[in-house]
Amino acid sequence: QPFALILLIIGLPVVLATAVVQEGMSGRAGGPEERDRSRVNDSGREASTASTEGPGSSERADAEPEPDSIPDSGTTPAFSAPVRVSKRSSVFTWRNAIAGGVAAFALLGVLVTGYFVMWSTGIGPVGSLAAQGVFNEGDAVVLAQFENTSDDESLGEMITEALRVDLAGSSMMTLVEPGRVKDALRRMGRTGEETLNAELAREVAIRDGFKAVIHGTVGSAGSGYLFVASMQAAESGSVLATFREAARSPDEVIDAIDKLSQDIREKSGESLRVIKAEEPLEKVSTSSLEALRKYVEGERLGDEAQYGRAISAMEEAIELDPEFAMAYRKLAVLLSSAGGSLASQAEAATRAYQLRDRLTRRERYLAEAYYHNAVTQDLAAEIQAYETVLEGFPDDQTALNNIALALVSRTRLDEAVRYLERAVNGPGASAPAFTNLPAYLAMANRHDEAQGALARMEARYPGRTVWTAWLHFGLASFKGDGTGAHRAGEDLLSLPEAQGGWKNAGNLALITGDAMGGRLAEAHAHSVQAAREMRQMGLWDQALFDEVGPIMIELLLGRREKAAQVYSLVDLEGTLDSSPPSERQYGSVVLVRASLGLEREVERTLQRWGEEMTPSSTGPIFEETRRAAEAILSGQTMPEQGLSALNDLARDMNCPGCFIWNRAQFAERAGRLSEARDFFLAALQGGSDDYLLEPLKRVVAHERLGAVYEAMGNLPKAAEHYAIFARAWAEADEDLQPRVQAARERIAALEGSGAPERGPAGQG
Repeated sequence: QPFALILLIIGLPVVLATAVVQEGMSGRAGGPEERDRSRVNDSGREASTASTEGPGSSERADAEPEPDSIPDSGTTPAFSAPVRVSKRSSVFTWRNAIAGGVAAFALLGVLVTGYFVMWSTGIGPVGSLAAQGVFNEGDAVVLAQFENTSDDESLGEMITEALRVDLAGSSMMTLVEPGRVKDALRRMGRTGEETLNAELAREVAIRDGFKAVIHGTVGSAGSGYLFVASMQAAESGSVLATFREAARSPDEVIDAIDKLSQDIREKSGESLRVIKAEEPLEKVSTSSLEALRKYVEGERLGDEAQYGRAISAMEEAIELDPEFAMAYRKLAVLLSSAGGSLASQAEAATRAYQLRDRLTRRERYLAEAYYHNAVTQDLAAEIQAYETVLEGFPDDQTALNNIALALVSRTRLDEAVRYLERAVNGPGASAPAFTNLPAYLAMANRHDEAQGALARMEARYPGRTVWTAWLHFGLASFKGDGTGAHRAGEDLLSLPEAQGGWKNAGNLALITGDAMGGRLAEAHAHSVQAAREMRQMGLWDQALFDEVGPIMIELLLGRREKAAQVYSLVDLEGTLDSSPPSERQYGSVVLVRASLGLEREVERTLQRWGEEMTPSSTGPIFEETRRAAEAILSGQTMPEQGLSALNDLARDMNCPGCFIWNRAQFAERAGRLSEARDFFLAALQGGSDDYLLEPLKRVVAHERLGAVYEAMGNLPKAAEHYAIFARAWAEADEDLQPRVQAARERIAALEGSGAPERGPAGQG
């Protein structure tokens, strides 16, 4: 653009001068004076002025020439006498003007090409940092808080957060998340709550091997503000580039930050086309400085786990700008962290999803993923959204952690572990990733690795917290230690932070530990108490979970009559009625009723769910649940048909471990022993994140494997599995002791005589 402007400034006077000179000449070209100046050749004939025609002539090619200017057609002059032309008219000709224009535009092309060559190769002052070899795509950068010397006390914090939003969309650099910075500060012996000034940011960058630091200042300039930023190499401390932008008034602050961010991204080496194609910062965040102020306050309070105040600040930001999509998404996350109702989370997530066009590309897909998680329960869409984020931002810590959670819900445990390992070993490290990794390794039966990951997490986040107690429960339960699981639950409940959903988590640990040891009476008592507490708190989804749990335990143990008895004592319909529509866990109710063989109640529940026309009832979760219910109902009388239907559904859902227990039971009842063995072995290896039923399956699967192996004639394997089951339930309730005794008798018979006697293959 500057080059083109220069050409315009130079070229316009030349064109005007040429027009004046040549128009003046054309007014005299055919007049009597001009013709009188013609000279006669040596033959005495008059020379034609037509011989002087050329690009400078103003005569049109289609004009009829004057008679006296037409030469005798029978003669050709030996030469034309020279016509005097002024020096000025010989310079300012159309031929010269056009030739000069062509040359100028050729020069423009050379200059532009040269500029971009210099920009891309790092030559001269226009070279990008990437082209100069001092910065590589994906390098991690720490953003320090801007030093504030203005009369607005919170402006420095706001500028930093707004710049973070814009720089987070860069494909060239990986901006280190605040949580990762706090982790580094704690490992440096600090609290993690210090203001991250330029010096401290560089110390963090050096310690964790990050490439550079961006820091700056904001100061008052008349009625506006001046922003100055620098990118500094972490190791050497050398300044790689400096940037400056001004805002003439508070209304221009966000626009100035946007320009500052664009300059930083361009200098780092990001494509200009990509940068210019993005929406301006005020559209993907907010145009309201006050709304941004409240958003930043909410972010800070959320990081300090002051969830109540953080939620209030975020709600104020939304009041100031009702289309502040980022604030809605953050509000949904805060409500989830605070243990708020699913209905309130769903409402905020839905609004963020509706306003997703007002988000950066990264934030847009994060909002879509959260919406599918909290509202539609469409796991495939959630996973796809996180995959899209990771395509553009491979180290995004939110996407790396949350895609692992979604994959585990599809029993794709190995993939989930890989994402979490990628997170904790790179720039995407976060507290949730460090916390989830030990549990997922334990689910995958990689117990030594899980213990190592737990030690690493506790070293990084020292102190006794609800998360560490929960992890101790997870590692104990998936290892088969019911006593340790129960102890971890007691530890969790003793913590003051164990409120709301965390209180229910502690109760879940107690229930699971008791059930693993065959102490079902205690487990049921804890379930009743937990459901009562959750009802009192208005956490209806948690209450429903506590009511459904004991029924599913009895069904897992094959005690159908006992399950029906427990079902008669709970009011699932009343819990659904009390829940907001977006919070109603219809899927759990449908599957429980199908497992009990209550076909008409299944139909009524599905009909009610469909008629409400909620996002979940119109999404894939509804059809998946319907197909599962039909398969489970049919499998109770036609096990082969039920098995085939569940196998097809698991394949269509891309969920290899879904309905693994039902499939194992149907295979065993159908006499397809090899398949039953494989399914029960798969249950032992783990897959789902069902903290209640998954550990219990790993106990009862040994009983079933003993029976299956015995029926297949593999007596040593049968005795081995019977023995594991008998040890686990050594102190089981009195009404379960006959099963323990039966297992011991089978062990004695198999080891004593070696005869291939049939065991209790039909039991359970």
